[in-house]
Amino acid sequence: MKEIAKVVGINLGVLLLVTILLYVTTITGHDKSGFAIFMMFWIALHTVVCLIAAIVLFITKRPEYGLAFIIAMLVVPIIGASFCFGGATGMNF
Repeated sequence: MKEIAKVVGINLGVLLLVTILLYVTTITGHDKSGFAIFMMFWIALHTVVCLIAAIVLFITKRPEYGLAFIIAMLVVPIIGASFCFGGATGMNF
């Protein structure tokens, strides 16, 4: 169970870091479409990398980490999509 929490936590940390970097570098004025496009690309890439890691880990007989990457593969798009839509709508304080 510790492996799952560790792998998912690291993947969510990477997702948060990339989201902040993309938001800071792509939001200019009122145009937020660049952020949404780059974020969707990043989420898809991150999900594919998690899937490949899970397959490799299952093949190498490390099912606890393979399961952790499958869970991360399911969690990252859900949370990433909310980051994507939230960042694309913008926040006015």
